[in-house]
Amino acid sequence: MATTIIRSSPGHSISTNDDISGFLWGLGLSTTATVAVGSFLAAASTKGTTSEGTKESLWSSLKVSAAHFWRDIFILPLKCWVLRHWFFPHNKHVILLPADKTAKTLAAASSSTTTIRSEQHFEHWTLLIIFPGHGCPPEHYIPIAQVLQEQARRSHLKLVVGIVAGNERLQKKSSWWSWSIFRWALDHGNPTVLANWIQLLAEEAVLSGKSSTDENPSSSLSTAALRHIYNPHLRPQIFQDLFVWGHSSLGGQHAIRAAYSSKFRGLLLYGCSLATCCPQTGRQRRPESIQNALLASYPRPVLTMVGARDGHFRCLRVASEAQVLQRDIQRQSDNFGSGNNINNQDTLKRQARLRKPIVVLSELNHGQMANGRWPSLTAAKKPSDFSSRESLATAHARIAQVALDFVQTHSTCPLASQRVVEAQNRLLHLGKSTHTMYLSPWLRLSARDYACRFVAQIQQELLHVTAGDADSKFYLYEEEDADESSVEQDVRAPEILPQWHVQHEDFLYSKPHWDAEANQLVMNVVEQDPVGISVPPQLAKTLAFKGRSQDEILFNQNVYREIKDSQQPTLMQLNQQTFNRILNAVTLAQKRRYLAEGKQLRFGPDILVWPPPLWVTQPISITKMNDSGGTHYYLWQSTYTSTPVSSPAPFGGAWYGKPLSPTQAYEWIVFDAFKP
Repeated sequence: MATTIIRSSPGHSISTNDDISGFLWGLGLSTTATVAVGSFLAAASTKGTTSEGTKESLWSSLKVSAAHFWRDIFILPLKCWVLRHWFFPHNKHVILLPADKTAKTLAAASSSTTTIRSEQHFEHWTLLIIFPGHGCPPEHYIPIAQVLQEQARRSHLKLVVGIVAGNERLQKKSSWWSWSIFRWALDHGNPTVLANWIQLLAEEAVLSGKSSTDENPSSSLSTAALRHIYNPHLRPQIFQDLFVWGHSSLGGQHAIRAAYSSKFRGLLLYGCSLATCCPQTGRQRRPESIQNALLASYPRPVLTMVGARDGHFRCLRVASEAQVLQRDIQRQSDNFGSGNNINNQDTLKRQARLRKPIVVLSELNHGQMANGRWPSLTAAKKPSDFSSRESLATAHARIAQVALDFVQTHSTCPLASQRVVEAQNRLLHLGKSTHTMYLSPWLRLSARDYACRFVAQIQQELLHVTAGDADSKFYLYEEEDADESSVEQDVRAPEILPQWHVQHEDFLYSKPHWDAEANQLVMNVVEQDPVGISVPPQLAKTLAFKGRSQDEILFNQNVYREIKDSQQPTLMQLNQQTFNRILNAVTLAQKRRYLAEGKQLRFGPDILVWPPPLWVTQPISITKMNDSGGTHYYLWQSTYTSTPVSSPAPFGGAWYGKPLSPTQAYEWIVFDAFKP
């Protein structure tokens, strides 16, 4: 049985003495339109003044009244008609009530609708709205929703789950005219409209006591109730807490926009992050530093969940956001004041971490939030999701537990304090382990100062001016190293100064500089596009450097007798050395899994590219090969170029190369070796 919910918009009042306003309200016009008409009539009835200000006020009120009349009398009914006749029959939203609600409560209260209303207003209800990923129907999310509701029931939390249908049609342009009309009916694809729609349906389901897994209740909404979905400030009448959850990039984009409303208590993301899902409008894109700071500045609590085996969205992509967030938390603690004790500062940090937790779940992949299988259309274009050792039921239980801990942490429901503290501790523990095992190693390897030391070491190896064991211990997972450099530099060796470039043209025309008096060698380095060895490609950038050859220094500087007059190493040898160092630095579990299951990365002879300007744009060669036993592996070949010493200065004695960087080696060992 459909039940109409009477609503009053906050912030507006209607005078009952005004017959015209009362008549307009009785016609079903919006509160805003009625208030605009009332303002116009009040301005028109002002006596004793004919100033220009009064005329402008009358004209402004008339325009506002006309606009709202046009919207309420023609536009809104037409949009409702489009949704009712075009959208309802083909898109079935899913509303799941708690298991004890659909059976016991409905049977006990079937004789009195009034009893249902009065009983439920004293209960604390929570609504979770799920925006599915691209191509995933709502039915794929019913299993995880049911697991989440079962866990919530054991925590004494009444949780209703609403799953949006048809949100992928907001970006589908197969039929342009149908797509355009549909977006227009939803206020140009505004996800807030879909969220309001789910909210109304969920309230109808709670009042009627029927879940909507078997039939679509959308058509039961009256036209008056359907109009409320266009209200951006629609307040819930039954639910005390509202959360929104987005899956993958499409669901994340819509969830982020919908959760910006103040009525939501928090935002949950899986398989995406706020920085990667926030749309960038206009031709000029945001700088990376600003994009990574969006999470810290978002006005709602945000839970970011990523699977460690997610092939569509690598968990390392949230490392920069986590770093900016950590700096923001430290800044808040520092600004808290020196007069406050350490306990208060620790409490502040704890609350800040609970507000924006970032969690990487081991062994879980991208599709395990849904039914574990990515849609065939999407999978045909992006066959990149990794396999998982966890069963789908275990994956659902783990994801639901983290989501429920976040909901309990930010819920206004009077839960047991011990239960809330346990949920908070679990979130904090997962956040700490995520930073230690996944994000911290990547941040250390991708830091600019470490990249400078790596490039300088490559140049020193080419000059044969290094001493010590090049394969010495590399402390990847330590917080601080006593001596992070893996080699000891000879005191007579030249000082290597990498000079970084941002623009391609600047690097193209740059030249490395050798200063014998200052005993310095200035190199030129640039980051190029990542290697396309996976879908999506690696996050690590290719490092291209311009240095000097050993022959050039030996020919011009006889004072350097300590430089070995022997064949300098190749990039193939240096790449193998870098790869072995990273392989010995990852965790033992990661190393064993790579050696047992991963596609091995091998290194072939370097590729000489001539002339030098062509080398700048020549990518690294990665070829899929088969050995004699039929095992697949990938062959990595770096590109390089050099000029003879006899060439005119400053072109003579140059040596340019693109080595395997530590970040590329780390990504291969942890991710790319397991690509489908």
